[in-house]
Amino acid sequence: MWTSLAEDMKPVPVLNRGFGGSKTTDMLAVFDRIVLPYKPGVIVYYCGDNDLGMDNTDAQAAADGFVAFDQRSRSEWPSVQVFYIAIKPSVQRWGNWNAMKKANAIVEAYCDRTPGATYLDVVTPALGADGKPDPTTFREDGLHLNAKGYAIWTSVIRGPVVEAWDTQKK
Repeated sequence: MWTSLAEDMKPVPVLNRGFGGSKTTDMLAVFDRIVLPYKPGVIVYYCGDNDLGMDNTDAQAAADGFVAFDQRSRSEWPSVQVFYIAIKPSVQRWGNWNAMKKANAIVEAYCDRTPGATYLDVVTPALGADGKPDPTTFREDGLHLNAKGYAIWTSVIRGPVVEAWDTQKK
């Protein structure tokens, strides 16, 4: 649903392989088809939100899914840069935010100790003064971001991705 993605990440060429409703197990199951053929130098990964959903509290499993994806990517391309977009807080799934926050913390710690893996904090700038998700950054469903929400993501993601892309080209 990030329709401005290619424009937002310029000059980095974008191949959006995201698909609605996906869970980490789905991403891993189709890795050979949707990632492997493209030999990426930079990967931006967002998954885990649907893994935890409204009531699954297995934060470790959601985090382990990213670790498996990162390790699989690194086994194919040892110098690949993998950026993990933190699981976002949303109005609809706010009741399960503690599990999502825990999964993010596990992945952030993994990224801190893993060269080439980077945690991107889209959470902090997305929370309002009350510490809750800003409803004006979501579509009517309270789950999917709107243009304002994606602008916040762009402000966090674009700089590190462009820098990694520039470094990879050299």
